[in-house]
Amino acid sequence: MALSFRRAVWLSLAAGLLLALPSLSLGLLLDDDFHRALVSGVAYPHRPLDLYAFVPGDAAALRPFIERGPFPWFTPPELKLVFFRPLSSALIYLDVWLFGGRAWPAHLHSIAWGLALIGAAALLYRRLLPERAAPFALLLFALDPSHATPVDWLANRNALVAAVPVVLGLFAHLAWRTRGWAPGAWLSAAGYAVGLCGAEAALAGLVYVPAYEAFGASESRRERLFALAPLAGVVAVWAVVYRGLGYGSSGSGIYLDPTHDPAGFLLAAGPRACALVGAMTVGLPSDFWLDPRARPVLVAVGLAGVALVAWLLRARVKTLDPGLRRTVAWLTAGSLLGLLPSLAIFPSDRLLL
Repeated sequence: MALSFRRAVWLSLAAGLLLALPSLSLGLLLDDDFHRALVSGVAYPHRPLDLYAFVPGDAAALRPFIERGPFPWFTPPELKLVFFRPLSSALIYLDVWLFGGRAWPAHLHSIAWGLALIGAAALLYRRLLPERAAPFALLLFALDPSHATPVDWLANRNALVAAVPVVLGLFAHLAWRTRGWAPGAWLSAAGYAVGLCGAEAALAGLVYVPAYEAFGASESRRERLFALAPLAGVVAVWAVVYRGLGYGSSGSGIYLDPTHDPAGFLLAAGPRACALVGAMTVGLPSDFWLDPRARPVLVAVGLAGVALVAWLLRARVKTLDPGLRRTVAWLTAGSLLGLLPSLAIFPSDRLLL
């Protein structure tokens, strides 16, 4: 018997909840303690709602923390790790205000965001995919292991806070473009803006919009360029704010900012992309990247994964109707282009969310 989409939605939500429930016992991990310290008023150079300002990028401001700790003596004075995530920071403040020192309700809050993402994906898959394929695509999405860390680790909730409004924004964009629903233009822009206030990871989802206009839409080139105006406006404002207020990273071998270190980013991008593609296609965890001995294997597996998917698509895509062929084309392009923002950090499956 065919699986109905309604049943698939409930099964996917149940699977997402059951997989996430063990996180209720995890407590605070790594950056969570740093965030709680800032919320409690510990003196450290950061702006309000800047809980992701890990290292200020100011040698004079950083020096006392090298002398007294927690940073070791060999920390570069010019090191900067300051990320624009005001909405995610506000939600951490909300956790502390509502739940105090208890971590399990905050984990429940993260689980709710994970379930919201499954619900947003359900809206998108039902619109895009054939009736028989959509239920199984949604189940695969709910079971995807790349969701584990953003749901389980409170500090990484920012990825979910970025993803949910961006997926809803993409859904609104498609409603505007395919059904002529005028509010979709403004609602999509709102989704993009909220997502970018959640985390820079929103950029990985926003690339699906130009991917759709390039490979999925059938209107004239002028109309497709015009349809990018809401996205272009939001990203332009975000970029001005981001750079104007001094957000970004520099002096780090982990986070590579392509605007500050384009050569370093380009040199690292290829191998990192292969590791992430290998996780996407073959399922070999890209987190093995932390072991330098595993990196050649990850690169080789990634290249093999690209070849495998290309072969499968080539064998199958000719049997699809033209509309579904365009859908496969722009979703594939979006999934690959979406890797680009993730290449700024060392490979990890959590970046594939």
